[in-house]
Amino acid sequence: MKPSKPDPFLEQFFARIPPKTAATFNPNQLDILKQTFGNRASKKHAVDLRLSMPFPQGGFYWVLLIGREKRGRDRLQQERQKHPLWTVANGLVISGFLLMIATALLGTVFILEEQADIQINPEVNNFVK
Repeated sequence: MKPSKPDPFLEQFFARIPPKTAATFNPNQLDILKQTFGNRASKKHAVDLRLSMPFPQGGFYWVLLIGREKRGRDRLQQERQKHPLWTVANGLVISGFLLMIATALLGTVFILEEQADIQINPEVNNFVK
């Protein structure tokens, strides 16, 4: 049973479930659903970057969310068990990012050396030239 005035959360919720099921909810159940899940949708992060990369075999997506930690200890422990940080895929991505950062830093040092006409490590400069 839908409420009389439009509610963005409930409209989105009802769009995802079969109409027969939607008709079975009473106002009290809808209020509880909105309290439980509605707050999640409205929370904003200080940084919210989302990138989708299409590929022929399917796409990948990247999400970077940064904000204040509001989860309790129990939930954090559950999340760590459910999504461990140190997996093979995570290790490859972290290694790739570290390699990109190291390359950028070394390139910056090399460019600054050239412009300032100094040599921090002459062996490396002779090797590159």
